[in-house]
Amino acid sequence: MLLKAFLVAFAMWACHLTGYHAPNMMLDRPIFLGPLVGLILGNFELGCIIGAQLELIFMGVVFVGSATSADPGASAAIAVSFAILNNLSVNEAIAVATPIGYLCALAIAMEPAIGEIFTPMIDKFLMKDDYRGWTIVSHCLSFIELSIGAVFVFLAVLFGGDLVSAIMGSLPEFVLTGVNAAGAMLPVVGLAVLTSQLWDKKTALYFLFGFFLMKYLNLDILFLAIIAIFIALRDVFSYFDQRKLAAEASVLTETPETEEEDFFR
Repeated sequence: MLLKAFLVAFAMWACHLTGYHAPNMMLDRPIFLGPLVGLILGNFELGCIIGAQLELIFMGVVFVGSATSADPGASAAIAVSFAILNNLSVNEAIAVATPIGYLCALAIAMEPAIGEIFTPMIDKFLMKDDYRGWTIVSHCLSFIELSIGAVFVFLAVLFGGDLVSAIMGSLPEFVLTGVNAAGAMLPVVGLAVLTSQLWDKKTALYFLFGFFLMKYLNLDILFLAIIAIFIALRDVFSYFDQRKLAAEASVLTETPETEEEDFFR
């Protein structure tokens, strides 16, 4: 268990690191981290399912600087680990790990405080034009900052799984039914949060169009997603065509400059 907890924490730390020292490819999102943890623990399919569900929940969570309400990556790592190592159902793992993800946001809030400790040292290297010293301190700072969330995940996987299993085993049947219902409902809540940020009259038309297609034609969700891609591409091409026409119209209506205006310009 110790090795598995370390590997899960290291995977989260490495994915989080790419946002600092590489082009930010969003590798610490549940849609990627969930399958990765599932692969490490030997159940890739379950990791994909939980990662996709948690991505829907946290899709509307926005990072503004270091301010955020949850840590989606930590939640995905813990949920997949609990489901695989402690035989929790998908909905149970999501219901348990989602609040832990909000608790792990404290680690993100602590990162700037740790950075302030190293600021005088960084300033001293910059004043001396010591690029090598500045580079070493900056990398050490990143290592320490990102290790906080990884330590949370390590401790949760190592010690929290047995505790969660014991609590789940002692709960009556009607409470477990409620936990499963809450876990199944959370992705819809996350999707609703994201939709509320994008909602307008045009979005409402597409939403209702997709709803009626699913309701009355029983279309597969993948086929509906393909239709949505084509609609989105049509909108993109239409947008660029309108910009091109607007630019051409502005050139045609431009008033030609006189020689005197051109001289003084």
